[in-house]
Amino acid sequence: MKKVTLIFIATFGGMISAQTISPHVISSAGSDFQNTKLQVDWTIGEVLIHTIEHNIIQITQGFHQPYLTITNTTALPEDIGQIHTFPNPVDSYLEVQIQLNGMHYIEMHFFDAAGKLYWTKSVEDSNLYTSLSTSSLASNAYFLRVKIDNLFSQTVQIQKLH
Repeated sequence: MKKVTLIFIATFGGMISAQTISPHVISSAGSDFQNTKLQVDWTIGEVLIHTIEHNIIQITQGFHQPYLTITNTTALPEDIGQIHTFPNPVDSYLEVQIQLNGMHYIEMHFFDAAGKLYWTKSVEDSNLYTSLSTSSLASNAYFLRVKIDNLFSQTVQIQKLH
């Protein structure tokens, strides 16, 4: 019995591992494609996806979903300042205007629903006006996360058209 156990451990010991939780899809085919006008993710084998939409909330049931985490979408406290983004939806350029009461460390990240980072900027300032080119991005939902002093955070959903 000891020999059998020893042979089993020697043969299969390297293949034994603990269970992990991570998003994987087992299907016959699938891929993603993105150009300046379109972004498509697809998987063969997913029979039905149910989507519920209400105002600005969308819930999709199914296993083929992007990674999306939004921790805070509330506005900054008025005693800190204001963040303005325009136009939204955007076509070619997104304008970002940040007006703060005093000098603060500002960190901005622009990313898509899958978490792919397209643009980032960090400065110490009280008033910031910047323009971000979106002409090369596909029509999709994007997010601009603005952090102030690593204490306050505001995430704005940006819809890219055309």
